[in-house]
Amino acid sequence: MYLLLTTFLTNLIAETERVIKLLVTKTQNTFRLLATNKLKQINNSPIQKKPLHKKRKLCVMKKLNQKLATENAIISQGHKGKTIVIINTEEYSPQKVHTFLATKNFNTLTRDLTDKYHKLINHF
Repeated sequence: MYLLLTTFLTNLIAETERVIKLLVTKTQNTFRLLATNKLKQINNSPIQKKPLHKKRKLCVMKKLNQKLATENAIISQGHKGKTIVIINTEEYSPQKVHTFLATKNFNTLTRDLTDKYHKLINHF
């Protein structure tokens, strides 16, 4: 039963990613996040009473790494570290972030204004 459940989860992860790749690029990350949360919920459900054996876990991890490599994707920590996200490596590139910051007319502050605004907030 446990082997069947892990095979189901492995197939579910692969099929979910395949379907997400068919979506518009802008919405893919949102659906990856939702899928990740649901997959975690399924994996942690009380149906699975015994933990997976170490050997089986290694096998699943190896298959996941191979899938990520073939699909040119990575697993990254989500916003504020509460989730994990599967993202295409091209979208994760630091160069893309620098380009975004350069084209959106952001300005670098000469000093840290956190204390100033913190005092204003506390004053109210």
